[in-house]
Amino acid sequence: MEINFTMLTDPGSRLQEKAGLVEALLQDWNSQGNPGASVAVVYDGRIVYSRGFGLANLEYDIPNTSETIYHIASISKQFTVFTIQHIFLTIGHD
Repeated sequence: MEINFTMLTDPGSRLQEKAGLVEALLQDWNSQGNPGASVAVVYDGRIVYSRGFGLANLEYDIPNTSETIYHIASISKQFTVFTIQHIFLTIGHD
């Protein structure tokens, strides 16, 4: 299933439909023995959907929740650089 960002942020879509799209996208990670993620959808400055998928700790079978704290350390630098590069290449610069 292909889901684009517009499908999640379109104000004409109902919240239930949006939640269903997120859950369909992450259903493969939401099973026993699989690592997962926590997801939040923010619209107009408010969290309109949040949920954990899969496991936060495989060894102890601890599930992810919308409140799971991730210890990401230096890996966040890569995402920051990718985001800046994407904006630079998409929008351009002066």
